[in-house]
Parts: sequence; C-alpha cells; structure tokens
Amino acid sequence: MKSTIINENPIFEDTSVGNYRLQGNSPAINVGTNSPFETGGVAEGITIDLAGTSRIYNSETVDIGAYEFQGEPTDSEKPIDPNNENILFVNINLEGGNESGDSWDNAIRELQRALNWAASDWNAEQDGTLQIWVAAGTYTPGEEGDQSATFQLVNHVEVYGGFDGNEESLENRDWKTHTTILSGDIDDNDDDFAPSTNSDENSSTPSQTDHISGNNSYQIVTGKQYRQQRRYRRLFGYRRFCK
Repeated sequence: MKSTIINENPIFEDTSVGNYRLQGNSPAINVGTNSPFETGGVAEGITIDLAGTSRIYNSETVDIGAYEFQGEPTDSEKPIDPNNENILFVNINLEGGNESGDSWDNAIRELQRALNWAASDWNAEQDGTLQIWVAAGTYTPGEEGDQSATFQLVNHVEVYGGFDGNEESLENRDWKTHTTILSGDIDDNDDDFAPSTNSDENSSTPSQTDHISGNNSYQIVTGKQYRQQRRYRRLFGYRRFCK
C-alpha cells in the first residue's frame, strides 16, 4: 500500500488566502492510493474533489489532499525564492521561466502572488527587507467578481515598478517610460482611461470614472499606514476607481 504522507513541501497554490490546491510540481500529485475509492472502500462512490472536479484525474493515481491537480504534473515551476540580494522579480508579460522569482528570466507573472508569498513566507526578522521589482504592465489584485481583492502591503517589503525587465539596479529603471499600473479592473472590460473626456456621453457622471464598466475592486492597495499608500502612488500609476 502506498504511503499517504509526504515529508516535504506539498507546494500549494497560496496558503495565505486558504488556497490549498496543488501546483503542477507538487510532490503530492499521483502518490496517493486508489483503494479507498474502489468497490468496498471507505470512499467508494466519491468521484469529485473539494472543488467539484475529478477526484482521480485521467484514470491515474489519486493525489494526496482535498484537491486533485487537473493536469499533467510538471517540474517547470519552482517554489518562490528571492535571489541572494533579497529581490523578487515580477513580469506579467514574460513567457517561459519557472516563476521562482529569482531573476527576470524566472519572473513571477502576478504581483498578487508575490505579495501573498511575502506575507506568509518572508521572515524579515531573520532575512531583512525584501524588494519586489515589477516590470511594466497592468496588474490586477484578483479575479472577476471579487471586488474585495486588493494588493495588501506587507511590512518590510518594498515594491518598485517602472522596469523594462532587464535592469540590474534600481537606478536603471525608468518609471515614466516603463509604466507599471495597479488596476482595479478585475473583469478586464474598462475603456481606456481618459479623464479629460466624457466617454459615456453623460455629462452628469464624473470624467474620472466614466471609463469603468462592470465591477472594479473597492480598494486597489491597502495598508496599515496611509503614508505607505502615498508611497505606492509615487511608484506606480495606480487607479483607485471602483463602481
């Protein structure tokens, strides 16, 4: 009988927000035992996991845990791991790499994932200040429908935007040319931002929000201290509009 215990990091998606789904490189994939789900087993008749997807994917071996990974396991992604200078790299436009965040070539795609990791796994008392370098692009804090989604600031974590995606120092970045935008457009359907126009042809609506369609997040950036939020406004072109 196979063991149902592993003695290493199971590599969940994001434990800081209660997401215990397995990433593609988790050691918990295909290492459980199918016998409980077979005829006469204690789990006979259970065909779906906690998310409502197939409990045993592709007729292979069940995964360990409440969620079954819906795909073929891969070793292309690695756990997040800053470089030796305590820097994590984020680039939404990158193709390839392993998303460990230890270089521009392995940049994490989403800023939210980097911040969530920092909130749960970064030990500032032991390792000092963490920097997150964010390449040009538009980043949203969550998925469609989740208006409570926000970029939560983390103590002892500094986030810098304005990179092209190849810089080796903060002095090399050009935040005016390589614009990093934190946007609340979680359903990705807003019009282009043009505050000097009245895009909905309704003079009674403020020109600063008439480009919004659907639902945006209520607060794009949140933190314990207002001065932290002001600092983020200087680092990013961030849109604090909701509807």
